[in-house]
Amino acid sequence: MSGGIRIRLDLSDFVYRVESRRMMYLDTMVVRTLADLEQKIKEEHSECDNNDLLMFLEDGFLLPTWEPIQILQPGDLIKVILQPSLPQSNGKDSKKRKRNMDESIELSAKKKSKILPKVFTASKAAVVSDTERFKQKKNVNIEEDSSSSSDSGIEI
Repeated sequence: MSGGIRIRLDLSDFVYRVESRRMMYLDTMVVRTLADLEQKIKEEHSECDNNDLLMFLEDGFLLPTWEPIQILQPGDLIKVILQPSLPQSNGKDSKKRKRNMDESIELSAKKKSKILPKVFTASKAAVVSDTERFKQKKNVNIEEDSSSSSDSGIEI
């Protein structure tokens, strides 16, 4: 006797009929990996022919195709999205200029500075001045504590 699980599929990214949201039973002896599930969906829906599929749990977590089907729990909602396949290169160099590694690092640094707020990209001088302020404040607190403990007298 083989086991199986029942899952919910959301195919609304590419299926516009009533079956865009449906249930599917997976026999775990036949469908062993998420790649097998992907293949089963492609066989049932011609809209997927020249596309790759991305599958996500309802929480937004990607389901990699190499994972075993047992990663799914009964009743899981899986959102399936079409991703256009990249054209296969025929071995010839494309006419586009290829970036070297230094250009990629420089570009990612520029993107990072645009994306992250100023708080996260503080200059080194600002960090040093903050550190000095902290040390000064700490020294003042230590001096206050030592003077208050020596001056305190108990009066009755």
